[in-house]
Amino acid sequence: MRVSEDVMELIELLNEEGFGVVAGELLTEISLGREVDDAQDQGKAFPGLVSDKEPMSDFADERGLEREPIPLDEQLPAALSFLRLRLIEPVRQLADAERLAGDLLAAQTQTTAPAAARAVRISFRPVGDSRGEHFERSESAGQTTTADELDQVLNRLLDLAT
Repeated sequence: MRVSEDVMELIELLNEEGFGVVAGELLTEISLGREVDDAQDQGKAFPGLVSDKEPMSDFADERGLEREPIPLDEQLPAALSFLRLRLIEPVRQLADAERLAGDLLAAQTQTTAPAAARAVRISFRPVGDSRGEHFERSESAGQTTTADELDQVLNRLLDLAT
């Protein structure tokens, strides 16, 4: 499948900035196309279930879901949506988890500190091997400033393209 110039530039930028894995995932998703919601066409109550019919396109995956190519003019919005789901939403969910953990701890210890001060830092450490990488956000616990700024950049990219 042909990939739009805008998406290829975005993939190159991601590669140059050290996000090669995300760039590869993005290229794969764009190349595969988008899933087709065929529940109405086949009378199924739940889209995504394996169909008794043979797939109608070459873009069907192993679960029987059908895919259709993404038109060139829709690829950049699809790519930006993918980046939001892959880069921004996990940070927001982690910040929510940090705030929730802080609220639970505050309730357990009956602390009356402001909500921002109660957030608990969540970090990821390798199990068993202390020499592995330690992953921790650089922002304060419960904050999403960096994710919000990236979201604004993606919005500007979309505005410039349209």
